[in-house]
Amino acid sequence: MQKVAAAAIYLAAWVGSDLLGTLYNGAHGTFYPWYLGAALTFYLIYTFGYEYAPLAVIAEVTRPVLFPSTAHLPFLVYFEFGVLAAIGYSLVVLVLKRVLAVQLPFTSFQDAANFCGVAIVAPLILALIPGAIAVSIFGGGWQHFLREVVSFWVGDTLGLLVLVPILATYVTPRLIPNFDEAPAPIFDIKMRERLLLYATVVGATLLGYAAVLTGVSGDPLRYFVFLPLMWMAARGGLRLAIPGIFVTDALTSVLNYIFPSTSIHPIDLQTFIVISAISSLSVGALVDQRARAERQTRALAFTNSLSGLPNRRGLERWLERTEGALLLALIDIDHMKLTNEGLTRAAGDKLLKRIAERCNEFTGADFVAHVSADEFAMAVRGSMETAQQLGQRIAEIFEEPIAVEEHELFVSVSVGIAFANGASDYEEVLRHADLAMYRAKQAGRGRAVLYSPDLADEKRTLSLATELHAAVRNREFVLFYQPIFEFVGENLRCTGVEALLRWNHPRLGVLEPAAFLDFLENMTLAERVGLWVLGEAARQAREWLDDDIDLQVWINLFPRQALDPQLPEHLKTLLDEHGLSPSRFVLEIVERVIAEDTNDIERAVRALRNLGTMTAIDDFGTGHSSLARLREVPVDVMKIDQQFVARCEIDDKASGVVQAVLKIAQELRLRPLAEGIENAAQLERLRFYGCRYVQGYFLARPMRADDFFRWLTATRV
Repeated sequence: MQKVAAAAIYLAAWVGSDLLGTLYNGAHGTFYPWYLGAALTFYLIYTFGYEYAPLAVIAEVTRPVLFPSTAHLPFLVYFEFGVLAAIGYSLVVLVLKRVLAVQLPFTSFQDAANFCGVAIVAPLILALIPGAIAVSIFGGGWQHFLREVVSFWVGDTLGLLVLVPILATYVTPRLIPNFDEAPAPIFDIKMRERLLLYATVVGATLLGYAAVLTGVSGDPLRYFVFLPLMWMAARGGLRLAIPGIFVTDALTSVLNYIFPSTSIHPIDLQTFIVISAISSLSVGALVDQRARAERQTRALAFTNSLSGLPNRRGLERWLERTEGALLLALIDIDHMKLTNEGLTRAAGDKLLKRIAERCNEFTGADFVAHVSADEFAMAVRGSMETAQQLGQRIAEIFEEPIAVEEHELFVSVSVGIAFANGASDYEEVLRHADLAMYRAKQAGRGRAVLYSPDLADEKRTLSLATELHAAVRNREFVLFYQPIFEFVGENLRCTGVEALLRWNHPRLGVLEPAAFLDFLENMTLAERVGLWVLGEAARQAREWLDDDIDLQVWINLFPRQALDPQLPEHLKTLLDEHGLSPSRFVLEIVERVIAEDTNDIERAVRALRNLGTMTAIDDFGTGHSSLARLREVPVDVMKIDQQFVARCEIDDKASGVVQAVLKIAQELRLRPLAEGIENAAQLERLRFYGCRYVQGYFLARPMRADDFFRWLTATRV
C-alpha cells in the first residue's frame, strides 16, 4: 500500500510541477526558474529505492499522452528523457549513498557539501543529452546547444538544491513511520523569532526584486536577499536555512511570473538562486555540525563512555532535579582489580558492560548510573522500611555468574544505601550513601549497609566526609607548586613544577594531604577532586605559558583516577580546551598501584603514552613492585622516595642504595628524580651520582601560584 501511495504522490507531484512549468513558459516564452521534476525523481529513488526508477519514464511520457497540445517533441524523445532520468538519477543516488555516504536529512557539513557538489555536476552531465536532442530537432548549432545545456543544467540543479533538502527534512519522517535518521531540532527558536526571520527574508526578496524591476541591476537582489538568508542559517542551522531558501526561491518565481523583468537575464537569476542555496546549506550545515558537536560534548560530560550510562555528574544532575522520597544505592564491585588481572582489556570492559546491563535491568529503578570505574548507583522510589529489601534485591541480580568470553565470573557487591525525603540536599544524600558504602567495604564486603546517624559515631570520620564534600562545593581545594630542577652541567635550572593538593580549611587553615588524603581516596569524591586538579593545573599552565613561562607540570593521580579508562579522554579534552600539548603534563602514579594492579595500570599508562603524556612512578621504594613489573609498565620517570635520599651524604649504606636505584633507572631507561633534598651535601652527592632531576625543601618549598611566579621571576633575574 505504501508503494502505491508513494508512486501516486510522485506522479501527481511530477505532473503538477510540469504543468506549472508549462503555464509559466506560456507566459514567458522559454524560461522557468526551477525544474522540480529532477528533484522529485531523485528524492523518490533515494528515499524508497531503485525499483521506483521506472516511474520517471511514466512521468515523462504523461505530457504527450495526457496533454498532447503542450508537447512540442515526439513521444520517443519524452520516453528517452524518462529513461535518461531513471538511469541517471539512480546512478546519482548510488554515488551519494555508496561512495560518498551522504545522509538525507544532512547530519554533517560533509553531507551538505557532497550533496551540493553532486547537485551541480550530475545535472550538467545529464543535460548534455537533452541539449543535443534539442539541437538535432530545432537546429541552431553550438550556441543553441550550450544555451539548452545551461538551461537544463541550472534548472535541474536549482530544483535539487531547493526541493530535496526540504522534502528530506520535513516530509521523509512523515512518509516513513520508522524513520529515525532525521536529527532532532538543535535550536529552540520561538515562533515569534521564526516569523520575524521569515518576514525579513520575504521583505528583502520583495525589495530586491523591486530594485530589479526598476532596471537598476541584478546586484541589489543579491545584497537584499543574501544577508537575511545567511542570518537564518547562522541562527537556526538547516532547520531555518532550508525553508528560507524555499521561500526565497518560490517568491522569486512568483514575482518573475507576475512582473517579468527584462533587466536581468534568466540564467543570472537562476545562478544567483543556486549560489544562495549552496551558501545557505553550507552555513546551516556548519552551524548544525558545531551545535551537534557541542551537544555531544555536553552529553559526554554526563555519560560514562564505556557503559553508556550516566556518570556521577549525570547522577548529581538527576538528583538535583528530582523531587519526592527515594533510596539511593551506591554499588561497589568487590575485588574488581583482582578479577581484571586474569582478563584481557576487552574482557574486562565486557564484564563492566554486563554489570551495567544487569543494573540497568533492575526492576523498579528510576535511575541507574556508572559513577566510576567499578562503582554504580541506583535510585529507587521507596522508604526507609524498604531499604534493607533493596540491598537484598541488588545482591540477587549478581547471584548468577556473568559470562565473559570463556569465563564464568561470580561478582559480589558492597552496597551503601541512603534515604532522601524530597527535601534533602542531593550532595548530602550522596555523602550518606558514600559513607554507608565505605562501611560496607570495611565490614568485609559482599553486604549492604543503610546509612544512619550511628555510622557517624566516629565524629572525625563523619566530619571529614562532610567537610570534604563541602570543600568541593565551596572550592576550598587549592594547588601549591613545588619547583623541580634539572642539572644542566653543574648548574640547576627550574624546568618543571609539581602540583600539590592543599585544603584551605575554613577553620584549620591550609591542610596538607596527610590530613585527609587517605580518607578521600576511599570515597567516590576522589574522582571529582582528581578531575579538578587536572583542570586547575591545565588552567595555570596556560596562564604561565601566556607569560612566557615554559614548564612541565607534574600531577599526582589518585589510584582510582589512574585506572579510570576515561582518563585519557578527559585529559585530551582539557588539553584541547587550554591549547596545551600533551607533553606539558607528567602524571605521577604511586608505586603501590603499579605493584597491586597488573593489566589495568599497564593499559592506562600505554593509553597516556599514546596520547603523548609522560608518566612517573611516585615514591619508588615504598611499595612492592618488582623489576619485572617496572619493565612491563612503560613509565618514563622514576621518583626516588626521600627515605632513600635521607642520610645518603653521611651513610655508606644509604649512599649505596641510592646508587643502586639510579642504576635500576638507567637500566630501565627511566629518568630519575630524587625528592626530599634537605641539604647541600645531599644535592652534591646526587649530582655526582648522575641523578638528572632533583626536588626538595632545600631547593624550594611548595608555594601558591602567585608566590611561585614572583619566586621564578626573582631567580631568573
